[in-house]
Amino acid sequence: MTSRKVNAITRKNPLEKPYRTLVSIIEDQESSSAIKFAAKTNINLSLMSNELKPPVPYSQSVSFRLNPTSPSPSTPTLAPASTRPLTPTRSVTPTKMRPPTPTRSPASTRPPTPTPTSIPTSLSTIITVEPANKSFKTEFYYNPKLQEKINRFEPKLHVDLSYCSLIDQDISMIVSQIVVAKKCTELWLYGNKITSKGVSILAKSLINNSTLQSLDLSFNQIYDVGVFELTQALSVNQKSSLRFLYLSKNGIANDGASYLSEMLKTNRSLKELWLSNNEVGDEGVKKLANALAYYDKKLKFLSLSMNIFITDLCIDSLIEMLEHNQTLKELWIEDCNLTEQGKKRLQEKVDRKKNFKIYL
Repeated sequence: MTSRKVNAITRKNPLEKPYRTLVSIIEDQESSSAIKFAAKTNINLSLMSNELKPPVPYSQSVSFRLNPTSPSPSTPTLAPASTRPLTPTRSVTPTKMRPPTPTRSPASTRPPTPTPTSIPTSLSTIITVEPANKSFKTEFYYNPKLQEKINRFEPKLHVDLSYCSLIDQDISMIVSQIVVAKKCTELWLYGNKITSKGVSILAKSLINNSTLQSLDLSFNQIYDVGVFELTQALSVNQKSSLRFLYLSKNGIANDGASYLSEMLKTNRSLKELWLSNNEVGDEGVKKLANALAYYDKKLKFLSLSMNIFITDLCIDSLIEMLEHNQTLKELWIEDCNLTEQGKKRLQEKVDRKKNFKIYL
């Protein structure tokens, strides 16, 4: 009996082990499937969560675009482009926004910026107005070298300040101490850096001046605007004693010649006018010739040399001036753009005129 049980057990044991192995395999497969299913479910839930809620809040993403900074280690990175949520519309108000950039008002509504104003004093005071806070900023200009030269000049005599690198701010000192105080008779300012602004200051002192006889402003930069300031002052002054006016090499064009022609119509003192090496053309010469032919009875010398814009188109006006004017004694018109035929016509007219010289 015992041997039979042993044999039965012995026979049963070989079958029991394969049976249990198969069951364990099936259980393992079911467990693995459950794990895979759970993992897949978790992944899907994670993706759904990403679609419903972005990894970076909207306000934070907007502020990051407006003010990008390097991400900190704790800052979550964005999902790939395929799974990243679309950018919300502008209707949502972000939590951080830059203040709007202020826009400038139109030019028609902005107040004009005031330009510095020069006050003719011995120190050449310049007052600059700042429109922002309406405060006055005062700057004092003083030229000690010019002051030293002025102190050497005697009253009512010739004053030569040529090639002294003078600028517009120096004119106030010259006017107050030389023209007004010392009442100089000759003032030479050629070869400096004087513009129409400085001439404007000088012209105001000539309105009531009766002592200055010679003014040399050659080789500066006064242009037509400076000529206008001078002619306005000299036209108003009926007591002017200015006899010699030198304006060579100043960039004067037809407009400047036109201003001078209007002054010559009422001229009572000017004897010589130098306009050489400028930019006067035919139209300017025609206006000067007309004033000399029918109005001016004082001018004796006129220089128009080295004005390359003067051509044969003004020959007829010059011939008409020579026929009617009896006071002009010399006309310099060298190194212009006249042809030989035009020069010949002028010379033939001059040959029939007594006490007259022309330089072609």
